[in-house]
Amino acid sequence: MGPLKIFDCQEIEKWPRSHPGRVVTVYQIGELFGNAYKRAATGEIAANGFRATGLFPCDKNIFRSCDFPPFSEDKTLLLQTILLW
Repeated sequence: MGPLKIFDCQEIEKWPRSHPGRVVTVYQIGELFGNAYKRAATGEIAANGFRATGLFPCDKNIFRSCDFPPFSEDKTLLLQTILLW
């Protein structure tokens, strides 16, 4: 959410410069936030967020085949599979 906060502050600071003598009111907040959101909602920013948390790049080998036992209609067999896991 860092980029959104930064872009929102920039939009709020920019508005009075283009509207001299006026102040930002509750009626402009929605438009200014929308402009900031459009700037912040990019794939690059999302990917950087995942990269910062360690979720990207994706490790496709994190799960083993035993993490996905075969499906069985028999509830007893399914329960045994879960208990053995």
